[in-house]
Amino acid sequence: LQLHTKHFEEMGEAVSLGTERAAVLAGGKAFGGPLARQARFALYTSRLPTWHHRLRVGASWFFEGTTPRPLLPLGIQQDT
Repeated sequence: LQLHTKHFEEMGEAVSLGTERAAVLAGGKAFGGPLARQARFALYTSRLPTWHHRLRVGASWFFEGTTPRPLLPLGIQQDT
């Protein structure tokens, strides 16, 4: 059994701040706001496992937009 060494490349960190903003730390620089939200989408797309998956997700975001989708009710009702 041959063991292979995996290469890890630090690409930065990103966090969503609500539906229209984000914060990104990449290359030692931190920035936030709507531009960081788009950078977050690009960062996560680049981390997907295959080129096929990256293309599908990237095309979906490009053509369908990255606007937040409305929340749908789950149909759970509380007894009062």
